[in-house]
Amino acid sequence: MTDGEKIKLKGKGLYFIRVKRSEKINMSIANDDNCLFGEISEHSVKTLDYLINQIYLPIIDKMQKDEWGHCTGEQKKEFSDQLHGFSTELSQALKSLKNNISLPSYNQEWKNDVKACIQQSSTKAPKIEMIEQFCTLHS
Repeated sequence: MTDGEKIKLKGKGLYFIRVKRSEKINMSIANDDNCLFGEISEHSVKTLDYLINQIYLPIIDKMQKDEWGHCTGEQKKEFSDQLHGFSTELSQALKSLKNNISLPSYNQEWKNDVKACIQQSSTKAPKIEMIEQFCTLHS
């Protein structure tokens, strides 16, 4: 069991949300209205981005006035603007997930020297070989 912060989801996961804490869940029926549940995958942001941009937004953008029921023009515009804004934020989040920076590992023989440089507790200068290797790795 995880909240997704420290242990990332790999594959599929299930979620359960209790709607009313004051009521007990009725285990004798298949779908108690007091408990919402579903499945989530490691690609949920990508899936949500696709659903909103490829399915929901095109439908909402093409809806006629009579299909909005009792919504005023202002309410329709506010809902549409908010959904478009959420879509933009979601797309940006997806791009940032794709653009993770991965740095190559350094030679483990420099481990103590690196720690000393970071902590600035060492009075001796870093070894020239270490600096040359770091410059090679990141150029």
